[in-house]
Amino acid sequence: MLQQQEATARENLFSGYDLGIYYDEMFGSPSQPRPHYEEVFAALYNDADFGADNAGISRLPALGARNIAGATVSAWSARIGDGQSTYRDGYVTAVNGRAARCGGEIGISAIELVARLVAARVKDLSK
Repeated sequence: MLQQQEATARENLFSGYDLGIYYDEMFGSPSQPRPHYEEVFAALYNDADFGADNAGISRLPALGARNIAGATVSAWSARIGDGQSTYRDGYVTAVNGRAARCGGEIGISAIELVARLVAARVKDLSK
């Protein structure tokens, strides 16, 4: 039963998600995360100034469906595609439900968000 639920959740992750000509480093093929992403706890990325149809934050609900804390930082605070800038310079613009339950909130620095996510994860693992 659990395997069927996981398969359904994995399929729903890609609902309406067309890569087109672009590449997604998290997934090797549709519905198949690369092995090193199987146990992801959190994802933090640039919102690209939200983009057309809010594309910059569109994957937050899908991450939440897999119980992955997801958040974005402002393109005005951190350089797009630069993980160090995202962490050092970024300010949170959106969070999903999982990230919010771990203490994430709009307006805090990425450094503070990561500290809160780590604390929540440590707490989860110590239960």
